[in-house]
Amino acid sequence: MINVVINCLAVFFFFFSLVSCQKTEVDSAFSIISKDVVFELDGRNSEGAFIKLKNNELAYVYSCFPKGNLDHSKANICIIKSSDKLRKNWSKPTILLRAKENALNVMSISAVRLSEDTILLSFIEKRNKISEARVAYVISRDELNSLSSIKYLHTYLGYNVVNNDRTLIDDNKFYVPISRHVKYLDNVFSYAGIPEIYVANSEYPSYGKVISLPIDTTIIMQEPGIVKLNNGCLLVWARNNLKKILFSDSCDQGQTFSSWREGVISTVPFSPTSIKNFDGVFFIAYNKHIEGDDFSGDPDTYRKHQQARSNLTLAVSTDNLESIEKNYVVEHKKDREYSYTAIYKEGNNLYLAYSIYDTKDQASSMKIIRLGLQDEKQ
Repeated sequence: MINVVINCLAVFFFFFSLVSCQKTEVDSAFSIISKDVVFELDGRNSEGAFIKLKNNELAYVYSCFPKGNLDHSKANICIIKSSDKLRKNWSKPTILLRAKENALNVMSISAVRLSEDTILLSFIEKRNKISEARVAYVISRDELNSLSSIKYLHTYLGYNVVNNDRTLIDDNKFYVPISRHVKYLDNVFSYAGIPEIYVANSEYPSYGKVISLPIDTTIIMQEPGIVKLNNGCLLVWARNNLKKILFSDSCDQGQTFSSWREGVISTVPFSPTSIKNFDGVFFIAYNKHIEGDDFSGDPDTYRKHQQARSNLTLAVSTDNLESIEKNYVVEHKKDREYSYTAIYKEGNNLYLAYSIYDTKDQASSMKIIRLGLQDEKQ
């Protein structure tokens, strides 16, 4: 077992509550009283998701790159598990699923429980660098001890991007947010993705339909995500070349979506953002906007222009993402990039798993931290 625990006290106050999902606002108060690094691993081991197993183990399933750290480098899917109460000890990484010989890699994992006995892992299977990436999935009926053969969602063919920790199960429906960048076998890559939501019956994931979201040709949108609001509606967000994450709503189970609007998250352009709703409280992991930066060009140029992802910030919203109450800087270093955070809450502990890229040494690593929460009203 790997035991990597670095203790540090970081008292920072959040205000939120645990209430029925029928309400849109919450009224309890918590504080972050501790920050522990519980797992670290060198190399690109990124874009993963947590899933709780029936034996109370917490599993983290992620993309593991044996060589190289590019998005088209060879990669498999690996897993680590923790069985102790505070998740201080984690098993050694093992390969859960190997990429097919005709694929460049499998990466960007999401994990959902379809039923008490069934777990679905979805991911991208990349066939070539710029023109074909398929959204695939596997099923496990024995708590990730074995997997089904790889199956595919019936999306449009092309270069489909789905970020990690993104899929949603709600009311027997399976939702997958997709950004489609290239038409099938068209070798002209476009930074501007076509935002789509794949919706299927959770019993038959392969047989769904693609719902197109509104398109604003003046904005470069990428990497959407989806979360259920406390009023029962769905909210889709997308990163872009602006300084605000864009929001779009659906109150008819993903059949139609509103026009895009600026959300409350002030982030740097083209920055990955993760949002999770736990018991009516929204946790947001993102790269906070750097004041004074007015750049809005393409993603590659932006990252060279400035260390855009040099802070990992955690925020909380208690009012259905209408406002952000507090920001907590998890990490900040000018020669680091923090991205693709997976979020999981267990009791009074919040777990974040994220990728770190050292821009000076051009080295990648992965980290899992535990933030201890204390209820101020107890």
